[in-house]
Amino acid sequence: MADPADKADALEVRTIAAHLAYIDALTAWERLVEASEAETGVEHERACADAEARKEERRVAFRDLLDELGYLPSLNGSSIP
Repeated sequence: MADPADKADALEVRTIAAHLAYIDALTAWERLVEASEAETGVEHERACADAEARKEERRVAFRDLLDELGYLPSLNGSSIP
């Protein structure tokens, strides 16, 4: 039988991974939006929309795991790029 502590540890690891994935998607989207001041066109708009959708998907996944976990785990050694 699985140890409840192992299950909680696994959920924490998944939550941290989801948080980092969200941060990556957020910074990628922000870079595209900032670049949009110099770039125009349908292709760039599509890239921005795709990046925003990816960011929102990852935000929701992170939020759901965070709700399940019940607290924000420590991101030791991680920082926003």
